[in-house]
Amino acid sequence: MPEVFTDKLKDRLILAGLKELEEHGIKDFSLRRVATSAEVSCAAPYRHFKDKEQLIDAIIEYVKEGWMVLCAQINEVFSDNLANKIKELCASGVRFWIANGNFRSVLTVSQTNDNELSRKQIIADFDYPILTAIDEYALKKGLSDSERDLLKHTAPALMYGTIMLIAGGFIERESAIKNLKDKLDADLN
Repeated sequence: MPEVFTDKLKDRLILAGLKELEEHGIKDFSLRRVATSAEVSCAAPYRHFKDKEQLIDAIIEYVKEGWMVLCAQINEVFSDNLANKIKELCASGVRFWIANGNFRSVLTVSQTNDNELSRKQIIADFDYPILTAIDEYALKKGLSDSERDLLKHTAPALMYGTIMLIAGGFIERESAIKNLKDKLDADLN
């Protein structure tokens, strides 16, 4: 029976690719294993993606789209309170990455094995909503450039550090998120 190629298959390949990244990383990423995991022929991924790099790009976009939808909702709810928006973006970032453990592999991806700039761009794309909110906050509060820059380093560091502590089992999720919000509250007021 011939395979039917639909967007559902593309989604299955992306999800199987996420699993592949989590289990094998980018250096040992295999389209053959992705196809096996998605329960399709080895040729099927090539109907949607030119090569493994294009599939990895699609995986990154898939994860980024989920994060951006969540950020848009937070921006809407907290549009009139920038400090709360920053705290909720960071707390929601922790919840997003913890709830979607296999997505965290995207944070360590670079499209090519030695392309550090690419990896930095991926992380910058995910940090953009938080950093933009901090820029807005700094402008509104009249913060100096050094105060703004410190906040732009502190907020993502707290978020990623909290993710690593929770993922490693060193701290309970909700108390860690509360601590993150308390620290940001102190920094923002």
